[in-house]
Amino acid sequence: MTLEYEGPLLRAALSRTLWLVLVGPVLGILWQVLVVRRRLARASGSAQRRELRQGGWAGVAGVFAAAVAVLAHGVVLAGLPPGGRALYDHVARGAHVAGLEAPLDLWMDVRAAAACGLACLVACAAAVLVATGPTFERTWTRWVWLQLALLGAVLALLADGLLTVAAGWTLAGAAGAWLAGWGDARQGIAAASWGVSAVSALLLGAALLFWGLGGSWDDDGYAPELDSPIATTRAEGRAGEVTLSMTAPPGARVYLDGAKAPSARVPFVRMPLGAGPHSVRVDGTEVGSETPFRAADGDDVVLVPLGPTLSLHAMRDAFALRDRRGEPSVRREIEARVAPGRISLVAAVFLLWLMATGALSAMHIPLAAPGLLAAVAGGATSSMLGPLLLARVDFLFPSAVHTGLVVACAGAAIALGATWRALGHGGVQRWLVFTTGAAPGMVC
Repeated sequence: MTLEYEGPLLRAALSRTLWLVLVGPVLGILWQVLVVRRRLARASGSAQRRELRQGGWAGVAGVFAAAVAVLAHGVVLAGLPPGGRALYDHVARGAHVAGLEAPLDLWMDVRAAAACGLACLVACAAAVLVATGPTFERTWTRWVWLQLALLGAVLALLADGLLTVAAGWTLAGAAGAWLAGWGDARQGIAAASWGVSAVSALLLGAALLFWGLGGSWDDDGYAPELDSPIATTRAEGRAGEVTLSMTAPPGARVYLDGAKAPSARVPFVRMPLGAGPHSVRVDGTEVGSETPFRAADGDDVVLVPLGPTLSLHAMRDAFALRDRRGEPSVRREIEARVAPGRISLVAAVFLLWLMATGALSAMHIPLAAPGLLAAVAGGATSSMLGPLLLARVDFLFPSAVHTGLVVACAGAAIALGATWRALGHGGVQRWLVFTTGAAPGMVC
């Protein structure tokens, strides 16, 4: 049996260091809470000012450490060959409940690197502002907020799994609500309500998509697929080599040619393989039999799991597959599935995620919050996450009729809402409100 599919798969290089992007903000938060807070409680007078200064240096270090890590991985990303401009890091396996896996996987492509760079740039500017501002603003709570906002934004932008995206949104939303509530508790509650609504819509859309990839709803209820096969896909490899790659689901064991012991553990990239006929069985999926295939010289055989998944890159690979006749058979099969209420599955998911984007953009951070640039940074980190998620799931666009028009209309509505809010301000604040609020709409 020859390889079943071909497709423009986005090839990724395995990274063991992408998690370092998150280390700076995490350590910064822990240092402020566990060390600086206690020292300030015991100090007074000049000693307190000295502790504030040292805490400020620690806060700046956490933010700039994240920026340096993003820059370093951006340089590595730029050095990858065309067609392989992505870094993938399986950090931790995470929860595993009844076929639902929630690993901590990070994925950096060109768009994610640019978005993380922008978030770090804004955070660095806010860190400098707080560090050089009045003494009463340089408290440990300001630094915890700033690094929490940066951690949530970077986690959401680099997350490969939708549950990890939701975790990043939650952290960014919590930071935004905290900032809004400093001056007025009612504004903090309103911002938190919008954040909860956004995360709820994101999770509901993710649940629909997860179950839709493994079955469909009919008059009798949910009808799951009997199995979730592994697609053997041909990708361009190096001349004179035959290799095997698989990046999802992480932790699964792969058995080649009837082997009793695992031949490899996912993820792996370009594992040497001999030319000729082979068979593969993957443990950890619902596959009950071996999948035969034949590899030729210059092939990099990519094993793509078909079935329920929350991994964005695994979904993209599945939607990109084309069979031997050149037809996107996997995409066509998913397009025919419906959600409860007989609405198109992909249309229902997009509707929910557009609602999540609007809710996250509506979580306006007032400019009266401590520090003008800090308020702008809070709005920027939260409001941009929704549109950038839509940009990452652009592989779903061809499967929903008029999706582009709907997204464009939603973006126009967000931009008009930001314009209306900006008219209530004057001078520089008007432009800051417009720029922060309208940017997500322009992205849509």
